Amino acid sequence: MFSAKGLAIFFVLVLSMSVFADGMIVNPDMMPVRQDRQEAFIVHENGIQSMVLMVNLQEAINTTESHVWIFPVPAKPEDISIANLKGFPAMTGKDVKTQLTDNLFFLEAYMTTAAFPPFVIFPLLMIATPMNSYSNGMPMADLRTTQDSYGVDIYQHIDKYGLATEVIKADDVVRFESYLNARGTNLSDEAESFLTEYMGKDYSFVVSWISDPEEAREVTGNNDYYYRQTNPIGVFVRFPSENVFFPLKPTAYYGTDSFPVIVNVKGFFNPEIYQNVKESTTISHHQVDFWRRTISEEESLRQVFGENIPSSLLFTRIQINSQAQYFTEDLSFTRSEAWSPHIMNFFNQTWIFWFVVLFALSGLVSASLTKRVLKLNWTHLDVVELSVANFFSIIGAGIVMAVIPKNRFNVEEKSSFEKRLLSLAVFEGFFLVATVILFLVTLLMLAVK
Repeated sequence: MFSAKGLAIFFVLVLSMSVFADGMIVNPDMMPVRQDRQEAFIVHENGIQSMVLMVNLQEAINTTESHVWIFPVPAKPEDISIANLKGFPAMTGKDVKTQLTDNLFFLEAYMTTAAFPPFVIFPLLMIATPMNSYSNGMPMADLRTTQDSYGVDIYQHIDKYGLATEVIKADDVVRFESYLNARGTNLSDEAESFLTEYMGKDYSFVVSWISDPEEAREVTGNNDYYYRQTNPIGVFVRFPSENVFFPLKPTAYYGTDSFPVIVNVKGFFNPEIYQNVKESTTISHHQVDFWRRTISEEESLRQVFGENIPSSLLFTRIQINSQAQYFTEDLSFTRSEAWSPHIMNFFNQTWIFWFVVLFALSGLVSASLTKRVLKLNWTHLDVVELSVANFFSIIGAGIVMAVIPKNRFNVEEKSSFEKRLLSLAVFEGFFLVATVILFLVTLLMLAVK
């Protein structure tokens, strides 16, 4: 079925008394058809929000029905800019917290194997190594205000990639219904209430529909109903907004149905989520690299960032997996920076340095405890050399242990070899204890939301 990935508020209206709303497909007198997911990418800076909503046209371009997407924008129509885009930025990669814990697990695996001969180190490391998951040319919109024959003001119009998009102002539901009828779509009574809630307020509507099915099919690479679309068409909107905004309320039409709503926002934030969906919302913080972007991604990124496309981007992912009936409020939050993800990301970006520091520190503490417990006469240089040699596993530590003068091992009734072997065993034992402590700290990090 039709999937409006990135459209938390796309009302999709269908010919023959059908309506798509907020990515939902509604037939009068029937339950809405379940969507796969919705996804958006938002950049909010200096009171201006730029948003790309990914539209999956697979259903629309393979039917004879007329499809119209509608979503409200909290701004005056003359302050809104629109564009149609081919493609959607690939917002992939592990979140910074997961990446940090994976790095710690790798360190702990190396520390554990360091206490064993080299022939077991590399196989164990291969098993323990974390795998990273990944996971202009734009025509200007017509800014002239026109009015269709039904009294709805059309402020902008653009037609590209087989998709037409308009910015309209509609304060009268009867006129708005006539406007939709002219585009081959009827508005059901059930969907009307979700639209009228935004009328008579400082909201505009962005409306899109397929103007050329053949061109849309060619652009998306969708030549067969059963093939997955490879190049989704995105709808770009830029408008002034005090807060980061993403409309959710019309999704409540789905009732008890549920599907993931994913909102990616540039920057690290801890947005306030209203109580109804708070328990079913996951907030994570990621870094994505754009240096290997596709041509389609290039177009979307240039529309958002202009010529200064960043090589990498820090972003917050808000994923809501809740029954639609609990979407009683739109998503809106201030740009309040979250610092803990920045700290974790800093450790991730300088991980090699901290890997060496933590390993060496564990070795120094273990060697110092061994010296104290066994009452050895080791010098500070002996302690440092043993810690450094432990990077090369127990073999390296054993070699250093062998060259330390025997008069520095004050262990009674033991031979020189036994003294060294006992000291090595105690040292590696303390080192493994340090590994276990670090492992428990890592598990605690995972448990804390």
